Formats: sequence, structure tokens, C-alpha cells
Amino acid sequence: MTAPVVRVWSTGSTCVRCRATLRELARLGVPHQVLDLGERPADRDRYVAAGHATAPVVEVEQPDGTVSVWSGHRPDRVAALQGAAPVPRLSVKLADGRSGPFVIVVSADAATLRRAAAALRAAGTSPLTASARTLGVPGDPTSIIAALEEIAPVERIAT
Repeated sequence: MTAPVVRVWSTGSTCVRCRATLRELARLGVPHQVLDLGERPADRDRYVAAGHATAPVVEVEQPDGTVSVWSGHRPDRVAALQGAAPVPRLSVKLADGRSGPFVIVVSADAATLRRAAAALRAAGTSPLTASARTLGVPGDPTSIIAALEEIAPVERIAT
């Protein structure tokens, strides 16, 4: 059976969801092409017009010619490309006075998530609520995300 053609339309290296999607594809061994939406404005406009306002935009062309498209970091959809089980996720709600609270979603294997949750509990917080202080990182969201990315792919979700 021929594998599907997977194209990941990214907005560049600063896109957290793009990096998480690419890491997950690589971890599962899914062959894929990476294309820059910034270099292809006509394609960007086409996806925005179709309702895909969040990067990355992932296009999967099956051997029979059918095409499915989704946007954002979707570990469940990526896992389905290999028939793997959906990737377990750990949510961490972070409070930051400048930008308001937001939720970080860490996607990894179950053992890594158990270690991350135990580390958060050991720091005096639960996996669902944390602050920069209890994580031991500077208080800005970029530093918090960087610290969590050392554990596993993350996705920031505003609340």
C-alpha cells in the first residue's frame, strides 16, 4: 500500500503549533513535506478562505486521490496517519499578570506525562494549575513554554 503524501504548511520556526506537529510527525516516522505559507501567499489566502486561520495547515493526500485538511496542532490526526493511538496530553494552566491566564498542553507518551505531572506535584502544584514560580522559570510566557518544551511538545491555548 502506498503511503499518503503529507504536506505541512507552516508559518516558520516561531510557530509553536507548527514545531509540535513537525516533532510528532518525525517521532512517528511519518514522511512529510514542509512548506512556508509566508513564501506562498496564494496558498495562504486559499487556506484562510477555506477557514484555516491557525497554523500549521496539514494536507494529507491519500493514494486514492482524496485529500483531508486540518489546521492547528492535532496529535490525534497525526497519530491516525500511522494507525497509532492518540497521543496522551497534560494540561497546565499558567497565570501571567501581563497576558492573563492560559493553558499549556503538553503532548508526549504516557510515561513522560506521568513524570511531568509528578514534577509539578513535587513543586507544590497540580498538573492543572501552575505558575512560573512553581515551575522555576522566569515569569514570561515564552520562558514557560520553552521550559515545558524541554519535557515534550506544547501548545498554548488562551483561556
